[in-house]
Amino acid sequence: MVIPSKGNDSPSETTQQRGENMTQEQKIKAAVEITKAIACAIKDLGSVPSGHLYARLMGHLSLENFQGAIGTLKRLGLVEEKNHLLTYVGK
Repeated sequence: MVIPSKGNDSPSETTQQRGENMTQEQKIKAAVEITKAIACAIKDLGSVPSGHLYARLMGHLSLENFQGAIGTLKRLGLVEEKNHLLTYVGK
């Protein structure tokens, strides 16, 4: 899948290829922003089945990265998961 790019990136460059061109600092910042966005989505929805949420994001985010973000939110105590239902419990 090819996602249109911004700036000087080649229009045929894939998301994965752009990720490979990012510095470690840029990757960390992107991961933090993605995790924040997922937290906001869950908070706005109150609760959402994890598969439904990933289905909406799968063209933009790998399953591994999605699971990592959810794991981070659970470890921080912001999200709970029971029977694949993600519920925002943070403040």
